[in-house]
Amino acid sequence: MSRIALALVLLAGCPAEPDPVSPGPQETLAAAEVLADQAADRWRPNEIGFDWVQTVLAFGMHRLHAASGSPARQGYYRIWQTTAAGDVPDMISSDSMSPATLASVLMVEDPNVDLTAITDAAHAYLASAPRTAAGAIVHWGPAHAIFGDTTQVWIDSMFMWGVFLLSEFERTGDRAHLDTFVEQYRLFSEHCRAAGDLYHHAWDDEAGVNIPADDVFWARGNSWVLIAAAELLARVADDPAADAVRPLFLAHVDATVATQQGSGRWRTVMNDPQADPGNYEETSAGALIGYALARAYKAGALGDDILPAIDLALRGLEGSIVEESDGHLTLQGTSFGTNPGDYDSYLDVAQLDDQIVGVGAAIMFLAEADGVPRPPVDP
Repeated sequence: MSRIALALVLLAGCPAEPDPVSPGPQETLAAAEVLADQAADRWRPNEIGFDWVQTVLAFGMHRLHAASGSPARQGYYRIWQTTAAGDVPDMISSDSMSPATLASVLMVEDPNVDLTAITDAAHAYLASAPRTAAGAIVHWGPAHAIFGDTTQVWIDSMFMWGVFLLSEFERTGDRAHLDTFVEQYRLFSEHCRAAGDLYHHAWDDEAGVNIPADDVFWARGNSWVLIAAAELLARVADDPAADAVRPLFLAHVDATVATQQGSGRWRTVMNDPQADPGNYEETSAGALIGYALARAYKAGALGDDILPAIDLALRGLEGSIVEESDGHLTLQGTSFGTNPGDYDSYLDVAQLDDQIVGVGAAIMFLAEADGVPRPPVDP
């Protein structure tokens, strides 16, 4: 049996264990390693760009390194970061400053590495970034050629610079980074959180409206908010900062799990307001939500009652993976980059196979799910 086929068999489940809450074999880690090998070969770290899509893949490599200890996985984002450090690319949006997260992460993991040219550039960007009247950081920076004149808050940003701030707090011990994260999480929630605890994609401060204005909630966008909170709770669970975020996170988790489909995935408009068959189930959202749930569970922020949702999400991800005749593992159904819009605009976003964001998200989830207890399955 090939390594890929074996990983898929393991991911599909193992014979029932006597204790349903005892961790099984490292089946998710094996699948993550296969995807990571493929990704490293396809997207070589010294050749890829320096933007948010690459950040998701590199963050997946980071979480896989944290789970397995593999030097090769850390080597991937080390090469990516050191390649960029010699001539730091311009940071003109939350998206384009997100790679600095891995610079901070790497300096936490290896204090002998100096990537402060990148982290300093990210801090300079955040200091200059436009704000809403209430003080929330706008998604597009002032130097962006197309979007620089907008005053829109996008929930995507909670991952793009939110995890960077948390990593910088961990690296430097400067509480200002943690306080900024918590304040921004509160402001973003005030701007974008709906009555049902899901998040609108954006807030237009100049117009004073959400985008979309209707109760249409984009799944991948909501996953970014969940991950940001889960990362906080995993790092500073006993800090007062966690107390400020935890109630919002728990309510968001409940609302999110309530929209999970029987397949284990989430529709791209997660609340499915029109019961529309065109509202497709989207792979990266399910993987990123699954990551947030697994990360929070392992940190003690969620209890055993979340395990069925995590397990179902893993099976949903399994259903998006196809082994080709040549042994390649294809990840299906990841939507392309998505701007805030109306309901139809989300459904119109194309889905791609082996999209770098989807692959990175899948690695994140599979790595983080390692060691999470799984319910027994029939032999």
